[in-house]
Order: sequence, then C-alpha cells, then structure tokens
Amino acid sequence: MASRTIPWLTSLFLVGLLATAQAGDLVVVASTAPGFKLGQIIDAGASLNIPAEKSVTLASESGKMVQIKGPHNGPPGIADDGIREPSLIAALSRLLSGPAANKTAIGAMRSGRSSAPTDPWVVETGKRGKNYCIQEGGPALLWRSNQAKVTILTLENLTTKNKVVVVWPRSTRTMTWPPKITLLDGAKYRSHLKGDRRKKKFILHLVPSGLPSDAHRAVWMAKKGCVVQAKRLLAWRNKH
Repeated sequence: MASRTIPWLTSLFLVGLLATAQAGDLVVVASTAPGFKLGQIIDAGASLNIPAEKSVTLASESGKMVQIKGPHNGPPGIADDGIREPSLIAALSRLLSGPAANKTAIGAMRSGRSSAPTDPWVVETGKRGKNYCIQEGGPALLWRSNQAKVTILTLENLTTKNKVVVVWPRSTRTMTWPPKITLLDGAKYRSHLKGDRRKKKFILHLVPSGLPSDAHRAVWMAKKGCVVQAKRLLAWRNKH
C-alpha cells in the first residue's frame, strides 16, 4: 500500500508545484474597485472580488494588460502565454507605487483636467521636466497648457546647434515637432515660449520600437527618467 501511496502523493505534489509556477504574478496598473491599489502584486490564481460598475486592470509577466469588469468573484482568468518576466512585474510595481508626487498623471487623466496632457507622447514646453520620451519612428508633439493666444516658439538642439523659430497658432494645444530640428536619442534641447522668462532645457529619449508591450515601454521610460509619461502611458492604455 505504501509503495502505491508515495508515488501518488509525489505526483500530487508535482502537480501543485506546476500549477503554482504557471500561475505567476500580476500587478494592478489601474483600478476603480476598493481594495486594489496601484502597483499591488497579486497571485494570478487568487480569487478577486470586484463589485458591479467597478474594474481592475492587471498586467501579466508577459506585459499583457487585461481589464476585468465587475461584478466578478473568482480568479482573473488571464490566459497564460508562457512568457515569464517576474522582473517586469517588480518594475511596474515600483513605478506605480512610487511617491505620491509622481501620481499626478494618472489622477489628471481620471478627472479629465486639461492642465496636464493625457497623451503620453508629448513634450511639455512649459514645465521643468528634465527628460522626455517619444516613440522611435513615431510622431513627436510639443504641448502647451495655455492655448488662448498666438505665441512664438523657439526650439534648439543644443547638441547639433540647430535652431528654429515658429508661430504657435491660437486655440491649438499641440504642435508637430519642427522637422528642421533633428530628433536624436540622448540629445539636449532647449525650448522657449515668447513672454515666458524661463528657457527650458531637457533631454530627449527615443523609446525603442522593438519593445513588445506598453508595459515594457513604461518600464523603459521610467528608467530614463520619464516617470510621469510612463504612468500616462499605462493610464492611456487602460482607456483604449
């Protein structure tokens, strides 16, 4: 009897280990449900209680992001695609559970305020951010908070010494990056809006096009100092 029981127990133990390994971890990247905090790490096999009209968006170890809408009571049910990147979960958790001062991007997107952009891929001309990230090969946009009047923008590439002066039309909050100013990864730039005594210097980073998901892009951006943009990207991804 013992010789039969031990192999059976061993098989059961191995099945349990396999199920645990396959479960993996998930991280909360957006939530309107009570009890779920941004950056919270959850076991993929855990039972989740999400009330009606509430939702929780989770990212997996592969970077897949899935929104679960309530009412929901049970495991997340996110399909396992066989990709294992526990470091991605840890990095997302650190990004989303960081200092409260860095959470303004997600808060502004939820409230719909226009004092800050919701598009993750814009360079703000009137703020003091030292690092900005844009997509490699993608469109580059400049953004301003005050669109009430016409203004003059001066943009310089301090690395190549190129400079351009352009008119920023009234009632437009965004402007396409001037083509005469080359987009270079790691290059230093300076922008100035007429009437503003400050001249803003910043470093531009080009997000590699080969990254597999927005979760990977957000982590890459955060490492380059584009923390607010990284959080905007996750919030934007949750809306689309």
